[in-house]
Amino acid sequence: MVKNYRKTGFVVVLICLALVFGFYFFNLDYAKASPGTVEFGPEDVILDLTGLDTTTYVASGSKCDSLTISGTDLTVNGVWDGIPFLLKTAGHKVLEITPSAGTADFKFSSANVSDGYVNEWKETSSINVTHKVGVPTADNYIVKVNGAVLGAFPGPEINFTRAGTGVEETYTIHPPPCEYHNVYGWAWSDNIGWISFSCGNCDSDFDGNLDGGSCGSGSSADYGVDVDVFTGLFSGYAWSENIGWISFEPADVNVADCPDSPASCQAEIDLSTRVVSGWAKALVAAGGWDGWIKLRGLTNEAVPQEYGVSLNSTLPTSEFEGWAWGDVVVGWVSFNCINAKICSITDQVCITDGDCPGIETCENPTAARNACLLFSDYKVMTDVDFPPYIEPGSTNIQYEEYCNNSPIGQVGFEWTYQDDGDNQAQYKLQVATDSGFINKAIDCIIDQGGVLPGETGTSAVTVVSSPSDVCNDGELLGSRSLQINYTGPGTTYYWRVNVKAATGNLNWSGWQSGPTTFSTSSNPYPNPSFGWDPLSPPAEVEVTFTDTSTCYTGVANCKNDGDTLYQWDFDNDSVIDDVTKPDGTPITHTYLVAGPYTVRLYVTDTIDLILRTCYQEEPLTATLPLPEWKEIAPF
Repeated sequence: MVKNYRKTGFVVVLICLALVFGFYFFNLDYAKASPGTVEFGPEDVILDLTGLDTTTYVASGSKCDSLTISGTDLTVNGVWDGIPFLLKTAGHKVLEITPSAGTADFKFSSANVSDGYVNEWKETSSINVTHKVGVPTADNYIVKVNGAVLGAFPGPEINFTRAGTGVEETYTIHPPPCEYHNVYGWAWSDNIGWISFSCGNCDSDFDGNLDGGSCGSGSSADYGVDVDVFTGLFSGYAWSENIGWISFEPADVNVADCPDSPASCQAEIDLSTRVVSGWAKALVAAGGWDGWIKLRGLTNEAVPQEYGVSLNSTLPTSEFEGWAWGDVVVGWVSFNCINAKICSITDQVCITDGDCPGIETCENPTAARNACLLFSDYKVMTDVDFPPYIEPGSTNIQYEEYCNNSPIGQVGFEWTYQDDGDNQAQYKLQVATDSGFINKAIDCIIDQGGVLPGETGTSAVTVVSSPSDVCNDGELLGSRSLQINYTGPGTTYYWRVNVKAATGNLNWSGWQSGPTTFSTSSNPYPNPSFGWDPLSPPAEVEVTFTDTSTCYTGVANCKNDGDTLYQWDFDNDSVIDDVTKPDGTPITHTYLVAGPYTVRLYVTDTIDLILRTCYQEEPLTATLPLPEWKEIAPF
């Protein structure tokens, strides 16, 4: 077997010929010869033929008619029918080709070698040929034949079959161009520098080539971080030129040594609060450093302070802001230049480090001065159109009104609608007698358009003794009612709401429950009402007020109930002017000055020692006094 010595092309050809001769001499039953074994170095890469002009890399057992090197080209002719011909590294297959029902020829040219990688070879075969190409990572790769894409193949090996045509075909294998990732931009660490969240940062046209400038030139790798619009879970990889890959992949973070074990360390964004939590991990970690980067937590201080990453509602909500913490190696990671108040696109002159604000340092000395490294308007962003959400803490009971809604009452709700720019179109309301919302009294979708982000959405339900056609099927309200059946005194109800946008992401938000419950009254509240005569009384003329109120104490006419209190305020100055007599005697009042007045009647009944007070107010206008007259004799 030929040793792994570096030979000239001439010596290699002699060795190959000698092997062929020996094989024929000792194995006359075989008609074809086998090249010898020459191994790759320790690198495990795609078709690495560095030193092609002096060394061939062919595994033992491969069968071919001949193997030649001409200048810097390697040519293999007559690869045997059904027997793999293998180019390899010491630990991995690089290229395996197996013809079916015939023979195949192929060659590599150093003209197609870049940085030690063969990116193209040419093949001639009149029969089917199966290929297997080893790749170093589990990325996808693209195979092209004569410039036409054959397909993208996942690692760690590419397998494909081509039917031969008997003419020379050109094969290329390369990683796909940079793909779109919905999280992108840059974060900054004082310790490790820039962290890129997408290959698109340096390959904005996604053609597989770096854009140049500070990004450099050459081929770009396909990497990036993504967030799931339905679950809020992160995945993928960010890149640091100083510590390598930083993973958000579930397989890398949900592991036995996860800091939150046995819980998941998966990074995620809460779709209702836009708060990010969980962990990322630097994969290069070793030697006592675990590589974990925490996206939300408490500082280790006497008075701990919360830190973390989130989408800021005061900015365009595509921008992340805040800090992550990666221990002593990574340190603090800033997701937005506003964290250190250094957002700028201009240069700044400095003499010492102290001249540079925030996390900037005084570097890049020139003959005249140094320059602050301004970090421009760096930020990590996403263009995911998340569903709308209800601002946490904004759900409240707006009112509980049991007056003027007899026979029982009405309860109003409110919340603050939020979205990246789309108006609210609908809300869904559920009211139930249990906190798990199993026994729902109301389950309904209601159209309510025109509520802008940051504005208040409202709803109301009526409590009645005999509700009709209640909306409790999870569908649109239509002509049905938002009514709750009054089932007795003191029934406790739970409520929650979610919202949907008019355009953009049309998914429903998460539920937001009311922080407080409400309970039905033990009895309907009184329903005050009254009239007066004359309707337009002149000033200085006595007005008679007649009570027509209704109570639900067992006595329909409230004034015949000795436990009911009547209080009159004839000019709405919050001073009680009179009370109705227990026997129902009408109340009179005289307005001394002409003008508009508001009359208010308070009615308070008592049931089970509970006071229930309601009022009714009506406008009344006192006209000018009647003219004085005196009878005079006609003559």
